[in-house]
Amino acid sequence: MGKKIVSFVLFILSLLASISLTLCVLLKINLREDKIVSYIKGADFSFIADEATIIGEELISQVEDYFIEIEIPKDTIKSVLNSEATKDFVGKYAASVLSYLIYETDEKVITDKEVLNLVTENMPIIETALTNVGLTLTPEEEDKIMALAKEHASDVAYFFPSAKELLADVPFSKVVLINNFTLADFFNSIRLITSIPFLLIGLLITSILLFLLWLINKGMRVKYFKTFFFIYALFFILGEIILGTVVKEFLMEEVSLLSPFINYIINEISKEVWLIILISLGLSFGISRIKRKEEKNEKISNELCSGNGSEEN
Repeated sequence: MGKKIVSFVLFILSLLASISLTLCVLLKINLREDKIVSYIKGADFSFIADEATIIGEELISQVEDYFIEIEIPKDTIKSVLNSEATKDFVGKYAASVLSYLIYETDEKVITDKEVLNLVTENMPIIETALTNVGLTLTPEEEDKIMALAKEHASDVAYFFPSAKELLADVPFSKVVLINNFTLADFFNSIRLITSIPFLLIGLLITSILLFLLWLINKGMRVKYFKTFFFIYALFFILGEIILGTVVKEFLMEEVSLLSPFINYIINEISKEVWLIILISLGLSFGISRIKRKEEKNEKISNELCSGNGSEEN
C-alpha cells in the first residue's frame, strides 16, 4: 500500500514538473530574437494602414512623412510596410524592447546604417509598387531617394530610441496586475523561469522524479509511463483548445489593432504545441505496443512450457 502511495505521489510530481518545464522551454524559445523576427515576417502588416486608431495613424503618419521627405509616393507605403526588409527592421526593434523588459538588456538596434539598409532593401518593392500604379522609378530618381535617405537617416533613427530610453517613464513597479503583483514582478518572473539555471534545475528535478518512478515500479513501469505520456498530451490538448479559443478571442478583442498579428502568432505557437502532443501520444502508443508484445510473448512462452510439461507426462 505504501509503495502505491509513493508511486502515485511521484507520478503526480513528475507530471507537474514535466508540464511546467515544457511550458518554460516553450516560453524561452518564443522569446528569442530570431523567433520574434520570424513571427513578424510571417504576419501581414498591411492591416496597420487600414486601422483608424491613434496608434495606427501615428505610425502611418511617421512612415508617410519619412517617405514623402525622400520623395517616395504614398502609393508605395502599404507595400513597404509589408516587405521582408521592413518586418525584419520592426522585428529586431520589437525583440530589443522585449529583451529589455524581461532580461534588462539595453542596446541601440536602430542606427543610421539600419535605416539606410531599410531603404536600400525596399527599393525593388518601391519600384514594383510604382509600376503597378503606372509610374516608373528611374535611376536618377533612385539616386535622389538614396541621397535624401542618407540626409534624413539620423532623424528616422531618432524615432527608434533604445528600449531603456523608450520605456524610461513607464512605472512598471506601480502598475498592479492582481493582489500587489505588479507589471515589474511579472517581467521578473518571466526572466526567472526562462533563465538557463532555472531550466537546468527543472530538468534535473524532473529527471530524478521520473527515474525514481521507474526504479520502484519494476513490474508496473509500462502502465505508469503509458499513462504519464497520455495525461501529459491530454493537458496540452486542453491547453491548445483554450489558447485557440478563449485566449485568442480575448486578446483580439482587447488589442483589436493587432488582431491579425495575434491570430498569426497564436496559430504558430499552436503548431509547436501540437508537435508536443503528437510526440507524447506517439510515445504512449509505442509503450502500449511494447506491453502488448511482451504479454503476447509471455503467453506463447507459457503455452510452450505447458506443452512441454504435458509431453513429458
